Amino acid sequence: MGKIQDTYKEEAEELLTDLEDAFLELENDPRSEELINRIFRAMHTIKGSGAMAGFDNIAAFTHEFETAFDRVRKGELSVTQELIEIGLASQSWIAEMLDSNDQQTALLKEQADELTVRLLQLMPDSAEKPNTEQGKQMAPEVAAEEHDEQIFRIRFKPNEDFFNFGSKPLALLRCLEEMGEYNVVAYTDALPSLESLHPLTSYLSWDVLLKTQKSRDDILDVFIFDEDDCELHVDVIDHGDEQEDDYKRIGEILVERGDISADELENLLPKAPKVGEILEAAGAVAKEKITSALVEQEVVKTDRQQKQKAVENIRVPAPKLEMQMNLVGELVIALASLNRIAASHADTQLINACEEMNHLITELRDNVLSIRMMQIGSTFSRFRRVVRDLAKDQGKNIELFTHGAETELDKTVIDQLGDPLVHLIRNSIDHGIEPPEERAEKGKPAEGKIILSAQHTQGQVVIKIEDNGRGIDPTKIRSKAIDKGVIEPDADISDKDALQLIFAPGFSTAEKITNISGRGVGMDVVKRTIEDLRGTIELDSIVNKGTTITLKLPLTLAIIEGLLTRVGDDVIAIPLSIIKECVEIRSKDLSKTKQGYSTKIRGTLMPCVSLREWAEISADKPDLVELIIVSVDNESFAFIVDEIIDQQQIVIKNLGAVYRSIDSISGATILGDGSVALIIDAFQILKRHLKSSGGDAAQNVA
Repeated sequence: MGKIQDTYKEEAEELLTDLEDAFLELENDPRSEELINRIFRAMHTIKGSGAMAGFDNIAAFTHEFETAFDRVRKGELSVTQELIEIGLASQSWIAEMLDSNDQQTALLKEQADELTVRLLQLMPDSAEKPNTEQGKQMAPEVAAEEHDEQIFRIRFKPNEDFFNFGSKPLALLRCLEEMGEYNVVAYTDALPSLESLHPLTSYLSWDVLLKTQKSRDDILDVFIFDEDDCELHVDVIDHGDEQEDDYKRIGEILVERGDISADELENLLPKAPKVGEILEAAGAVAKEKITSALVEQEVVKTDRQQKQKAVENIRVPAPKLEMQMNLVGELVIALASLNRIAASHADTQLINACEEMNHLITELRDNVLSIRMMQIGSTFSRFRRVVRDLAKDQGKNIELFTHGAETELDKTVIDQLGDPLVHLIRNSIDHGIEPPEERAEKGKPAEGKIILSAQHTQGQVVIKIEDNGRGIDPTKIRSKAIDKGVIEPDADISDKDALQLIFAPGFSTAEKITNISGRGVGMDVVKRTIEDLRGTIELDSIVNKGTTITLKLPLTLAIIEGLLTRVGDDVIAIPLSIIKECVEIRSKDLSKTKQGYSTKIRGTLMPCVSLREWAEISADKPDLVELIIVSVDNESFAFIVDEIIDQQQIVIKNLGAVYRSIDSISGATILGDGSVALIIDAFQILKRHLKSSGGDAAQNVA
């Protein structure tokens, strides 16, 4: 039962995410049949699977909500704001119940009873509805009545006097529609001319393709009062266990249905390659029957392809992926050592074997990295509910817009990114967006906006949180910083540097403490978390216009392509993704001023940073040096190194908490000879260089 419950929890978490999105969309479009059916299906699956996995309390509670939304589907109950509120609260309740312990279950049971009472009050005849305990007993029985999904072909042709007995074909077809995914084709070939048409005579017939978990007997029960007044055929055409993507050809379907004989089909086939066109042109089969056969073919084929795709996807626990990545990293280090040995022995066969191994390990690395990559949209979707609930609590009108949800990022980064993003968005809601009346006084629209976006650039993922709120006043920041002793009263700092004081521990600009923020705890933790991910965080703000917070994060924390360089006796690695080109020059061609080094590259002045001076290496400079020209934040500059060693895969190792304060180093790697090479953080080095040079060094940058 343990494995079954674990599997159910994983599936339920996905369904709950989809359920929350559907409720939020339904709030803006309460008449959407697609959203209503989506919610009903999710609740139905959570209930049925929950009963089978032993989560009877979830199955019982969800049964009541499924009943309510079944009535919404039938038009007996309207979608109201109260129903949306109960739905979102129910989604949260189920999520908490999945992770609850025995002590929490009792409290959650009380919450479930309260939600059930609120739900039943929305239904006029709620007294006739089963209570929670009844639902608990009923849920396993409902699940037991369901079968594996099958596709049925239902051929329904009412007799001519069908209407004389008060029967309604449309009502029967709607009953079938509620059983699952539904496709219908109407036959109109028996319709007479308008002059000959009799209003009480039935002329139409239908073919229905129904994908459902119900049994054949359940379908026959729909026609139980009308089966003597119609021609009815209910056949299973796909049991759900076939593995082939393809399905029967059009001719085979028509022969099986009895729409044409095998001999007639054989005689007509040589005339053209498309069976449907042959039969229609020859008048052997009505156009509607060919359309129905095409629908059946497409429905079954699509269903089989979806099932085949589902079979190909498997769930892998995150620790196994982590172990796989670690093993690939060790392979990369071992290969570097093997390459070094092969080069020293000058053995052609060994070198060729190493090259082949390098190719295979690179493919393996890329494959493992792609498995670990996830779309950031799964994280973005969480914040729609956060923004909605917090804005409502504060009486603000705020809408969240997201862009770049398809941007992929390493799962490890995404897992650690959730909490910092939540904090930043909560701050935008609390500090940034003004109440409607304040926005009106400033001539702003009553509705505030928060834009959450992500994009790939230069081997990084850039995430931005933008709002059109009141912004941050750097003068106010300076005053607060002086009061709290963060800076000296006579400190001369720019507006941009003043804004960065927000990230100081214990710093807050809030006038009063709220249940969201104001205690000065969080922004320093956010910055530390981002830096632990080898990323950076920046804040820009314009008073009364808004605030933008920019996060820059590496695509992966595991393996990158890097350029190994030598500076003195040390080896320093530079990420390949930021390198534009490499140029060899003479040391005497470098000019040194108070702003730093520079040289002309193809007639353009290029600012340079000496890694010798950065690393405080005092050895003699070589006559020829290498310039590694990089691009960071659309700024170009060059690193001065003694020698370029090689380009290779770099397995990133963290330096640990002791070296956390060294912001110019993003990590280290182990070389083939067992020595350690530092990996530089080009962004921090550029930032420090521009600050020390007063920003003048970058003025003539290409």
